[in-house]
This record gives sequence, structure tokens and C-alpha cells, in this order.
Amino acid sequence: MLGYVLFLSMVTLLFDGSVATVERSFSPFVNPAGIAISPGLEFSYLGSFHGDDTSHTIGLSLGSIGLGTMVKGKKSDFILTSGFPIKDWLYLGLGYKFGNTKGYSIGTTIRPHKFLSVGFVGDKVDDRYLFSPGVGIRPGTDRVTLTFDIENYRKEDNSLDYTVGIKIEPVDGIFIEGYGNEDMWKAGVSISFGKFGVGGKYGKMDETDSYDAGIVFSNERYPTFMKPRPSFAELRIKGSYPELERSGFIFERIDAPFYKLLNRIEKLSKDDACKGLFLEIKAPSMHMSQWEEIRDALFDFKSRGKKIYTYSTYYGIGSLYLSSVADSLFLHPAGEIWIPGVQAKRIYFKGTMEKLGIEAQIERIGKFKSAAEPFERKEMSEEDSLQFAKYLGDVYYPVIETIAKARGISTDSLQKLVDEGIFFNGEEALETGIVDAIWSKDKVDSLINKTGKKGFSPIGIGKKKFKVERVVSRKWREDKEKIALVVAEGNIIQGKSSQGYIGSDDMVEILEGIKNDKKIKAVVFRVNSGGGDALASELIANALKDVGEKKPVIVSMGSVAGSGGYFISTYGDKIYADNSTITGSIGVIWASFLLKGLYDKIGISWDIIKLGEHADILSDIHKWDDYEREKIKKSVEWWYGRFTEAVASGRDTTKEYIHSIGEGRIWSGVSAKELALIDDVGGMLDALKEAQKMADIKEKEVVIYPKPKREFKFGPSFGINTYLSSLKSLLSSEYLYIMPYRIEVEER
Repeated sequence: MLGYVLFLSMVTLLFDGSVATVERSFSPFVNPAGIAISPGLEFSYLGSFHGDDTSHTIGLSLGSIGLGTMVKGKKSDFILTSGFPIKDWLYLGLGYKFGNTKGYSIGTTIRPHKFLSVGFVGDKVDDRYLFSPGVGIRPGTDRVTLTFDIENYRKEDNSLDYTVGIKIEPVDGIFIEGYGNEDMWKAGVSISFGKFGVGGKYGKMDETDSYDAGIVFSNERYPTFMKPRPSFAELRIKGSYPELERSGFIFERIDAPFYKLLNRIEKLSKDDACKGLFLEIKAPSMHMSQWEEIRDALFDFKSRGKKIYTYSTYYGIGSLYLSSVADSLFLHPAGEIWIPGVQAKRIYFKGTMEKLGIEAQIERIGKFKSAAEPFERKEMSEEDSLQFAKYLGDVYYPVIETIAKARGISTDSLQKLVDEGIFFNGEEALETGIVDAIWSKDKVDSLINKTGKKGFSPIGIGKKKFKVERVVSRKWREDKEKIALVVAEGNIIQGKSSQGYIGSDDMVEILEGIKNDKKIKAVVFRVNSGGGDALASELIANALKDVGEKKPVIVSMGSVAGSGGYFISTYGDKIYADNSTITGSIGVIWASFLLKGLYDKIGISWDIIKLGEHADILSDIHKWDDYEREKIKKSVEWWYGRFTEAVASGRDTTKEYIHSIGEGRIWSGVSAKELALIDDVGGMLDALKEAQKMADIKEKEVVIYPKPKREFKFGPSFGINTYLSSLKSLLSSEYLYIMPYRIEVEER
């Protein structure tokens, strides 16, 4: 029992030891709730020497699990703890004691304010019940902590021990502390060197000299006065980067969401320890808008005086465009450069439908609204060809100019290489100046680990590549205000969402929750959608408009925000799009398919009884008459009027102007800016910065919606019913704000 009491006084040597303030590996013997506050991997040792008494205490934290052991003479005590957060200000922990002392404990830590922390621990030790409350106060600064603990209140004799303490951190990682009561006092110094710390103290206990010494090793880094050793970060870009994180099948690789990639680059750019970035590009599958946003993030990284090297076994036009921001561009000796240009292609089903006896019945508004053309034609219409060519030109020529300027080649020369060269091996790429060197990855690694290599000037760097590490915060509460990043990716349908589909019910519910959440100060609405159901689009747009009445809403358009995807964006306070974002396509389609010819070919016949002259207007065996077609046309015109009216309201202009640039036409982000369909060219990070500015947020925390559902799945077929249900919902929609194709800038 004495050993347990001694530990409570000794543990304050290193960082925090009060019931109210203890965290990580110091918490098992003090307050098991502390293991949940800042979970991580950490080991601590404390030796205490009091007269002839010597004790050794070891603490270990493994995420949310803690283990403590104390050895005094031949007696050993152990405690196993686990802690978890209930709220971001409330933590609970449980502990089990065994060895020489047996029992259990329950503890809680409450942090209602960044300058106040309250803790309480109840213990059952052998046959006794002990209670230990404590409070910590920070008088206006994180660098001074005052604590008061009542230790081991014993109900049976109404007795208690108390300790008053103070800890001061004059500079990062150096702690001066003292504590005591009427029978004892101790004072000492602790020093953090980042991932390990040491400390010692001296005092009097029962008129006897007392000495303590300890050490801490942590997988995470504590604040320290030492400057980090400068290093290069290594980042691999591979696979695909969807906008929204999703749950996966067992053993299925899940690609990282796009925001996490951008956020990692942004964090690296702000970390003084990172002096440069080695970017290995491994043939990722991305839209040009994503290449553009990554390049913008890298440009910001480089503008802070940091170096960028890129390396790949293959560069296409997208990855070459990205790499044009680098100081040096390396290609593997067996690598290739593929830049044959760009293309956009569409598939047409008219010929197949004729063979099968299927006829499309289409009504649309907008001569450029070509979503249904694959079912009506065998080749592009003049209008469709025009808008495709305009879009590709807006994307392609600026990319060529950017690459040429960065590589010191004239635009005409690079265009000639594209037209005549098509693809280049390593020697040809080096000769043309597209790359700086033909090196293996090992040789590039060697460059990064050295300084002053002829022809390159890497800054003095360490031999180990930089790794982004979590820093253990000294703050009791993070008072960061929240920005909701709401991702709308996929086709828009009524009802529930599923993979690849934006369900209006789920999205409206999310937006209503955000509207009423006082902790969320602004919203970034990230759209990557070619549209879908007209009514569902309006429901989502109106829900977003309601949010905008209470807090700033910034729209960030990804690779595509067309038709319904543009409609749900129109009420943003500010709209951003990338240069290559497919946007606009303001138009409406009613589409149905007449299958009577197919049924005749395969011997299926129908007999129908109907009440109502036009009861079979939606039937797949009924061909519209002139009256029905006229009614459908008027209905489509009415929906188009709603579309143009909403856009005119959101963009503060007239329906007539929106019609003049609408009629189903797609635009690039560059053209959309000129036409005032968007406010500025920029990516997700630009939208987040604008949201932070408009909400007057000093420190932001980004919360992503919808939150991924963690489901236990057995294989790819699991959940297919949900997918098919969503597809059926889209296909059964009568009115479509949709652009059901994507223009891909193909690299090879």
C-alpha cells in the first residue's frame, strides 16, 4: 500500500502526474482515463531513492491500453488499464491491479475548458476503497500548470493526503516543477529531446532526503527546444484517389481519399523539418483536375524554399504536367515518356439498337445537351463536336505551355515533339530536355542523402528520409473550429446513397445536421458528379441553400460538376473549379426506350387493358403520339425553366443570360470563370482556405462527410442489391439533370 502512495507523488517528475492532468504511459498507476487522451506507443521508467527504500516503476502505453509495474524490494505490483474517449472533453478508464496488491480502479478526466482539467479515480485495493479527486488549472497559458490533488481519501477514518503542485515550461521541452504538502516537498527539472526525455528531482520526505530520476521513450514526438534534423520527405503517388473514403471488402485494397493526399502535402509544406520532397509517381489513375490540384499544392510547397524531385518509370501528360513543378525530374533507365496528345471519345449504340429492335424516345432542352445522343445517333453532332473540341483545347494548350516553360523548351518545340515523337525512351527524353537525368531509384536516393552533387543543389539533409510524425500536444483541449468537407460524388438519385450514387435522403440529412451543429462554422461542398435525378438535385440544392443562411458555404468542383452536379453547386457563397473541371451542361432530358421491336424479335407479345387515355405513356411498348410528345416537351421545358431560374438566382444574373450559355453545353473551368458560372479557378485547398477566411477561423479542423461505413463484408458481390437498387432508381427517373458520360484526358 505504501508503494502505491509513493508512486502518486513520484510520478510528477516527468511531465504530468496529477489525477487531473496525467496522460499516456504515466497514467496506469494514477488515472486510467489518461491513457485515452493522447493514445500512442510510449515507455517510461522512474527510480526513487528515499533513505534505504528504493523503488522502480515502469509504465507502458500501447494505444488505448496501458500497463504499469512497480517493484519495491521483493514486492511487485502490476496494473492493466484501458481508456476511451466518450466526448472530446470526457474520458473514461478502467484498471485491474494484480501481484502484491489486488484490486481494480475506475477513473475519469473532464476537460470542459482549455485551461481547466478535473480528474477523479476510485480504487478498490485489497479490501479498501480509496477516492482521489484532482484539479488542474492553467492561468491563461499552456506553459504554467497548477494542480491540487486529494490522494487516497479513506472513508472509514475520514483521512486524506493532499498535494499542491506547479509546473512551468519556459521554453519548449524544458519543465521546472515542484510540489508538496505539510510533510514533504520536491522540486526538479525534466527535459524533452523529442522522442525521449529525462528528468530528476530532489526533496525532503519525513525529514529524509529523497531523489528521483526517470526517462521516457515515445514513438510520437513531444515539443522540444531542439531543432529537428532537416530531411526529405518521400511520397508515392499510385492507384486512384476517390473523393470519398469508403469501406472495403476483406483483403481489398482501399485507395486513400483525395483530401488526405492534399492534406499530407500541405502539412509537409508547413513543417520546418521537411526541406524537400522526393515524389515517386507510379502510374496513378487520375483525372487532369486532380493532377492540377496536386501540382498547386506542390507549388505552394516549393514557394516556401523547399526542393522537389520527381522520379518515375513512366511519365504521361498528366504526370509530366505535375512534375513540371519539380526542381529535377528523373526517369528510370528503362522508362518511357508518352505524350501523344489528348483525346475524347464516345460510344454510340444506335446501330446495335436498330439490330435489336429498340427505339429511343427522347425529349431534351438544349442543342448541346448530348447525353442522349449515343442512343439517337451513330456519330457526334456538330454541337457536341464543337463543345468537345473547345473543352479539350482549354485543358490541353495551357498544360503544354506550362510543361514547356518549366522545362525550358519553346511551346512550338514541345508541340512538335508531341506530334512527331509520340513517345520517347530515356535517351531521347534526356536529349530533348524533357527530363534531367536517366537514373535508377537507388541513385536518386543517393543524391537525396548527399549534399552538393554537381549539377544539383539539395539542401543539407539527414541520411534518413523525413517522416510526418504526430506531435504530442501540450494542450488540454483543441479549440479548433470545424469546417465540414461534404463530398458529393457520383450520380444523383432519390433515396439512400450507395457507392457511386448520391442519395438525396442521406445528403439532405447530413446537411441538416451540419446546419444545426454549432461547432461547424463553415462548409466546403466538394462536387464530383455528372448529375442525375432532377428532383433529387433540387432537394440537395435547397438543403445546401438552407445551410448557407446560417454559415458560409464554399463549393469546390472536382473533375466534373455537370448538369445536376452543377445544380447542387449553384447556391454556394463562392464556387471554385479547376481549369479542367467539366462544368455547366445546364439542360434537361426525358428519356425512355421502346422495346416492342425487341419483344417481337424474340416472340414476346403483350395484351393491355387500360383506364385513362394515356395510362401507358411510360410503357416500354407504347410509342408516343404527337399529343403526348408535346406534353412531355412542355414538362421538360418547365423543368429547364426551374434549372435556369435557380442558377440565375445563385449566380445573381438573369434567366436569359443563363439560357444563352446553357442549352446543355459543357465548359471547362477556365471558360466557366469567364462566363461567371464559377467565381474563381482553384482546388479543394483553396476552398478550405476561403471557408476559413469567411468564417474567421484561426485554427481549423476539417471533418469529412459522409463518414465511411465500416461494414463486415465477405466479397465483392456483397451489397450488390444496394448498388442495383440505386441504378434502378436513376434509370426510372423521368426528368434528368444528367451528363452520363465523362470526358477523359487519356495519356496512352
